[in-house]
Amino acid sequence: MFSHDDWPWVRITGGLGVGFFVVMLVAFGIFIPGQPVPTDPIAEIEEFFADDAALMHSANWIAGVSLVFLFLPFAAGLRAVLGGHDLDGGMWARAAYGAAVALVAVTGAGTVFLGSGMLAAQGGGLDGDVMQLLLWADAFAFSFVVALGIGLFLAATSVVVLRTGVLWKWLGWLGLAIALVCLVGAWWPVDGDPEGVLSGLAFLSLPLLGLWSLLAGINLLRAPTPDRRKTAAVG
Repeated sequence: MFSHDDWPWVRITGGLGVGFFVVMLVAFGIFIPGQPVPTDPIAEIEEFFADDAALMHSANWIAGVSLVFLFLPFAAGLRAVLGGHDLDGGMWARAAYGAAVALVAVTGAGTVFLGSGMLAAQGGGLDGDVMQLLLWADAFAFSFVVALGIGLFLAATSVVVLRTGVLWKWLGWLGLAIALVCLVGAWWPVDGDPEGVLSGLAFLSLPLLGLWSLLAGINLLRAPTPDRRKTAAVG
């Protein structure tokens, strides 16, 4: 499936997928216990902004590193893997990579809401109502826009995987299932409940992306090393 000359970057791509999952897991371990939802009492939101700023800035930094230095290169390597097998002239591979770039950009922009709010709160220049609004903006960015981006990335990737078997085919079905979860979860603003089932599904989109990247990375790392002599003979 891969030539001998392909092998180093295929291994690197696999390692990036595994690394993205591990580092993202660390970031989520910080995010999940501390962050309130927008419907929490104003006093709790103000306490969060006042007491947990350093922790959240650290989590944002770790998540940013995982997306920019691990996920984006992983997506670029995956585009090369998929592009060589995409039966539609590389359309789906390009769509997946475009979704990955947009996902990183939107996620970075989304961190502006809480990041800037916490910096302002440390200076005493932010009231509770504004803090609550920033939490709503953060929830909308990550549970709606980001969920849709992840859905497109996995759906486009899965089309190529299922049609060609370039990765384990069950990864294609898993990717489509996660994409469906993202699509359904992104409907949550209509429901309006940040602690409801739909919001919960949307919140799972990023951890599920990390899980899929881990499994795809393992697949690429475990792919058999081509025999150089056979590759040369075929060439």
